[in-house]
Amino acid sequence: MNFTVDFLNFEQYTNLVEEYTMRQMSYQTDILDAFTGVLNSLRNSFRGAFVFGLPITELDAALIWEPDGRLERRTHPENGEPIFPSWSWAGWIGKVTWFVKSHLPLASRVTWVDTQGVRFASAELRGEEYAEMDSKSMESGTYFFKPDDPCRLYRYPIAPESHRPTICLITPGSEYLRFEARSAIFQVTLDEDMDEMFGGVFNEDATLTLRDESGFRAGIIGVSSSVGLEVPAFYEFVALSRTATMSSSDRSTWSIIPDTDEDCGKRPDPGLNEYDQAEDDVDAMSAGFDTRKYSLEKPWPIYNVLMIQPGRTFSRRVGLGVCHVDAFNAAKTELKRVVLG
Repeated sequence: MNFTVDFLNFEQYTNLVEEYTMRQMSYQTDILDAFTGVLNSLRNSFRGAFVFGLPITELDAALIWEPDGRLERRTHPENGEPIFPSWSWAGWIGKVTWFVKSHLPLASRVTWVDTQGVRFASAELRGEEYAEMDSKSMESGTYFFKPDDPCRLYRYPIAPESHRPTICLITPGSEYLRFEARSAIFQVTLDEDMDEMFGGVFNEDATLTLRDESGFRAGIIGVSSSVGLEVPAFYEFVALSRTATMSSSDRSTWSIIPDTDEDCGKRPDPGLNEYDQAEDDVDAMSAGFDTRKYSLEKPWPIYNVLMIQPGRTFSRRVGLGVCHVDAFNAAKTELKRVVLG
């Protein structure tokens, strides 16, 4: 495939997956087999393999897919057991999308754990230290390219597979993805005004609200009604990545990826408490946060968070959304090893 204009590898991938998941499968087990040819053609664009339909070299961004309408778990027609893991779009029936968040710069907050228990950062998966790539700055951020192929753009510098360490993230025949990330518990509520405000944007069956310990809106989460959640209730969330927002007034901060979260470790002091707010101030809402307490002018102000439901041996993905970094860090967080199936 030859490119004559700038073409971002991840945008190409998401466009193809979004179109593909609109199709009806005659046999539910064929979802990945039918997409194999497309993935093989994309291998050069990601300089690496795919795992259950997600590119290993950009797993951080690939994991933040969202429903574009109602989803149902893909199950085996004979025994009704789920087919493919909950963390992959292949494990669900229905259209998925990445919307705009995946095209914003991401700072990974995950440490991957391979089948031998060895821990790897995302940069190590890509072999960034050995990548011989040039870069170009654009309005939406900095992108990378190979000198002999300047029109094919990459979100990150990626070394050839021969120059990267051999890392096996998933045992053959298994569906478990292991990683370490910070976890926090939030109350989740269903608020009609929020569902109307953001439901048309995220297109899930329901857009739920994350509330901090004082009752302020700290984020939003999109789920499919087929999951069958009870609300209001408390649920667990893990921070996958930190990101900027489209409303950021200073996009120059996008190129400065924060290595740590020391700038957002203190509890915010908004001059308000739970006794000051008789009800939510919808006019103060922006991107699902109560801006009386949580500012979006802060550089890289949000986490992409995964809502999980722990089980006896592994956790499953329930939904995906965003949480303000100050709210997440003010909660009682713990570094947790997650086994996602």
